[in-house]
Amino acid sequence: MISSLLLWFMLHPFHVGLTDINYNSDSESYQVSLKLFTDDLEKGLEEFSDLSIDLFDSSSTDLSDSLISVYVDQHFSISAADRVDLKYIGSEREYDVTWIYLESDKTQMREEIHVQNEILMSVFSDQSHIVHFKYGNENQSGLISSEKTIAIFQKSP
Repeated sequence: MISSLLLWFMLHPFHVGLTDINYNSDSESYQVSLKLFTDDLEKGLEEFSDLSIDLFDSSSTDLSDSLISVYVDQHFSISAADRVDLKYIGSEREYDVTWIYLESDKTQMREEIHVQNEILMSVFSDQSHIVHFKYGNENQSGLISSEKTIAIFQKSP
């Protein structure tokens, strides 16, 4: 029974991403790290651009970075009263995952922020994202899925 269950998990891929958001009160900026499975991201970028993508191909780093930047801008946002302008810092590969880094300009921390993450949701119907939000000593977490693409975090009084 256990071996059947293990085999099912091995044959049935899961699609999950991790989003870490830190509000840095010294620089008054949001710092975002997105962790995605590289093969899933490649598939998402291929569907988005109609190009063949190999994120491990160092000769196409500029194209990959450009595509990732535009794709993430269209599928991920933070809103605190208004949409927070996030700048693409870069990405790096680590075995089977890709880390994507974003940062905002100087912006004030609001009482409530909305995080919308639709990355890879049009590619995988079971895609979900675990979101961690850190502000000072506060840590909050939420789960985003195709049924609920926004997580709301509130600053403690």
